[in-house]
Amino acid sequence: MFGYTSGLDLIGHVSYSRPELQERAYDELNEFIGELRGDLSEDDELVLVSDHGLQEGLHTEEAMVAATDPEILESISSVVDVRGALEAELDGQDHTPTPRSEATSVGDGSEVREQLEDLGYM
Repeated sequence: MFGYTSGLDLIGHVSYSRPELQERAYDELNEFIGELRGDLSEDDELVLVSDHGLQEGLHTEEAMVAATDPEILESISSVVDVRGALEAELDGQDHTPTPRSEATSVGDGSEVREQLEDLGYM
């Protein structure tokens, strides 16, 4: 499963001079990640990736990668290494997809794939 949020990016750009707002946003995301981890099974892995950092409202090249399994991070020295690390994890595990019903289908993912290709992730 792949998820995306732009919330911290937006907060970082518009409230860089108001650290209390940034702290509140990070606290809320931290709470959400805690709830998400509680929903995972023992066999699930969670990987969090930023595409860049922020300093005084401007992008920096310092991205962040975190994972529930530290071994996933061993081969990652920059954000461009994330794809290889995730592919290695997927190749080493049985990730047989669970069929989705038409009611839960959200499309074929071509728009997301195109955006990721445009960004150079694929």
